[in-house]
Amino acid sequence: ADGTVRRPTAIPLTELPAGARAVVVRVSDAQADVLRECAACGVRPGVVLGAADRLSDRVRAAVWVAPAAGGPG
Repeated sequence: ADGTVRRPTAIPLTELPAGARAVVVRVSDAQADVLRECAACGVRPGVVLGAADRLSDRVRAAVWVAPAAGGPG
């Protein structure tokens, strides 16, 4: 190990294509109120979300996702 932190390939939830599902890999903690809103909605690393899930724009902007196993659908 060379000490490099490896992050999974991820995209902002706002860029997830319609109909796609993805796993939350990061949630920004830059704004405490948005982080609390994510927690209240159950949005945390490891949770599978879909592009159609009803989340506020603030939450969508704070979440990074990677493709879910099994791909779209």
